[in-house]
Amino acid sequence: MSQLALPNSQAELDNPQALWDADDSYSLPGVSEVDKSWLIGVPHVVVEATFWVPKKGIGHCSVKAVIAPEDMIERALKRERIRVLNNNRPMVDPLEYVVYSDGGTGIRRQCVTLLQAAGLIDVGHADMAEAGKLGESRYDTPWPEWDRFDESTMQGETEVPSFTKNHAGGQFKIRVLGGLRDSEYDDGESVTYYWS
Repeated sequence: MSQLALPNSQAELDNPQALWDADDSYSLPGVSEVDKSWLIGVPHVVVEATFWVPKKGIGHCSVKAVIAPEDMIERALKRERIRVLNNNRPMVDPLEYVVYSDGGTGIRRQCVTLLQAAGLIDVGHADMAEAGKLGESRYDTPWPEWDRFDESTMQGETEVPSFTKNHAGGQFKIRVLGGLRDSEYDDGESVTYYWS
C-alpha cells in the first residue's frame, strides 16, 4: 500500500510543489459545480443524472459530466464554438469532472425525454403533449408523479431518481458533442440551456 504524502520535513514544507509531484499520495476525485454558460460549445459526456426533491415548479436535475479530452477542446476552439473563455481557454479543463443543474424546458426536459426513450423511466401522462410551454409537456412532470424509475439514490430520507447505468446495465453516458447552447428570451433576463 502507498504511503500517505504528508509534509514530514521542513524541506517538504519549503517546497510545496513536491507534495503535488509525490507518487505515493492519495487523491480524491473532486467535482466542480459550474455555471452552464461555461459549457457553451464545450464537448462533454454526462455520466450521471440525479433529480432533486421539487421545492418549486417541476423540480430540477443535476448532471455529472466529464469534459472532453484536449484534442476535442482544441477542435471546438478552432471552430469558435466555445464562447466563454478565460485567456483564450475554456473555463473548464480537459477531462475535468463537473456538475451542473437545470429545472426547465431545456436540459431537464431533454434528459427526461432521453430517459423515457431508453426505458429507464416511465413518466406516464400519455394524454399530455410531447412539447409545449413549461408544464404543458409530459416530460415536465415532476418525478414524484412518474409511473416508474429504475435507479435511485437517497437524498436525506427521500428516494430520488438517479441514473449511473444505461438500459443494458453499462455506464450511463450521454455524449454532448456540441456542448451546451443557449436561447435568450425577449425579456433579456431568462436563458434556457440545451444539449447540442
